[in-house]
Parts: sequence; C-alpha cells; structure tokens
Amino acid sequence: MAIDLRFTGLPRVRSFGDQVRILRKRRMWSQEELAQRAEVSAPAIVRLERGNARVATLQAALDVLAPKARPRKSEIARWGKGTRDVRFTPPEIWERIVHVLGRVDLDPCGDLASPVGARKTFTELDDGLTQRWFGRAYVNPPYSMAMKFTRKAYESFAAGHCSAVMLLLPNSVLHTQAFHEFGYGKADVFILQDRIRFLSANVQYKAPFGNSVVLYGADDLMIKRTLEVFPCVHLQKAASLGLGRPLHLRLSR
Repeated sequence: MAIDLRFTGLPRVRSFGDQVRILRKRRMWSQEELAQRAEVSAPAIVRLERGNARVATLQAALDVLAPKARPRKSEIARWGKGTRDVRFTPPEIWERIVHVLGRVDLDPCGDLASPVGARKTFTELDDGLTQRWFGRAYVNPPYSMAMKFTRKAYESFAAGHCSAVMLLLPNSVLHTQAFHEFGYGKADVFILQDRIRFLSANVQYKAPFGNSVVLYGADDLMIKRTLEVFPCVHLQKAASLGLGRPLHLRLSR
C-alpha cells in the first residue's frame, strides 16, 4: 500500500522512503539495525524506503528515528491548482528581485520547475534548512515552514555567512511572536500593495493573501531599488516597536 500522509519534523524530501533513508543514515544505522530497533522485519524497512509499505511500519520507524514527528493537515491551497507549499516566484517578480539584489547566489528553497535562476539551488532533496547559506540569497519558502526559514535567514546573516537575504513571505507571519524575535528591528520589511500572481503548473494564479518582502542586510541602494519596483509600505529596520520610539513608514508610489 502506498503511503500518502504528511508529517512535520521530517526532512523536506518528496517521499517517506527518502525521509526514512536520510534519518537512518544520519544515525549511521543499517536497514537491519533500524528494523531491529523498530521491531519490524528488515524486508519491511526495505519496502518502506522504496516507498511502498504499511502505515504501521512507517510509524514504527518514525517512533525510533523522529519521535517528535506528527501528522499535519493537508497543504492543499484553496486557490489555483497548486498547493500552499508549491507556488513558484513568477518571472516578473524574479526580475525585480534581481534588480534589487544585483545577483542571487543562493536559492535554498529551489525547484527545477521554478524560473528562479540563482547561481546555486537547494531543492527539497537537499533540505535547505540543514545547509550552510552564503552570499546573497533569495528565499520563497514553503509557507508551512515560513518562520523556520526566516529564522535560518536571520541566523545566516547574523553569522556573516550571507551578505543579504531576501524573503517573500505571507503577511500572516508579520504578527507572529517568532517574527517579532527574528524580523522586526533586524530586517527591512516591505508590505506589498498588490497581491502576487504565483506560478503553478505553468499557470499564474493571484494569491488570496498579501505578501511582504523581508530583507536582511539591505543597504541604501537595495532599499531604493525595492521602493522603485514594488508598490509597498516600508517598515524600516531602525524602527523599534514598543520601546517608546517612533515607527518610521515610507510609501512607494
């Protein structure tokens, strides 16, 4: 029986077989050792890593490899024909991003079908959250993991691994506690006026939500260029909320 479930807390690859294989190899276990620890047969682990096994086998393996993993709700979007986590940056937005950053060294949330043309791309199989980021990065993350990628962006910039990181995020993250910790006061935030027409299955669909560009390491030229190409409200990095200081907003167009 093929397994069609989704879990949180697992490597971001396309199949449970790949997830189990990655987790097993991280622990340097053989298939036989995993089978012994999970109290299932070795052939059952072989079938699981090939993508065809009983749900009970998957659960037994995950209890050993990733005890904190939990099933999550379906990510099917209520718009277009794609999923919430699979919506590509459209070409016209990519052109604006290149205009702002000048070059894009890394796309840690890449896909072979995406028009994003960074010099280096990490796909789901690479698991961008576990990789070292570098240079100027552009991040259009899976929105179910938006804050994990935002935290990674902040940490990569703060550690000096990245000179600049631009994220395209849904506005829903802007009022989260995590964004108050890793976003405000650490990045320039540009709340976009227009809704983006994301690309899915070679067709563009207007998102039913607003988006923001979040830019770590922005210099004056990057800010100027962002305001030139994106109708938006700019919440400056220097603005401090809740500290008795004024909130600085700038409008483009």
